Amino acid sequence: MISILVIALLIALAAYFVLAKTWGDEPKAKKQEKAEIMRQLLALSEQENRPSTNLPPDKLHATRRGLANTPRKS
Repeated sequence: MISILVIALLIALAAYFVLAKTWGDEPKAKKQEKAEIMRQLLALSEQENRPSTNLPPDKLHATRRGLANTPRKS
């Protein structure tokens, strides 16, 4: 009875080590790769936050303050 439990335990341990070895081989991003990704994301966010230069200066100034859709007093 005990020998069956020992054999089952050895089989379970072997299966665990085989699965750990196959799943543990995924390469992780290195510091340089992470830094490059962060630079790219920062550049994209700066491009999105940059106001459009196609607007006239008065509209550009108003959009920065969030007043583009408010009626102007004449």
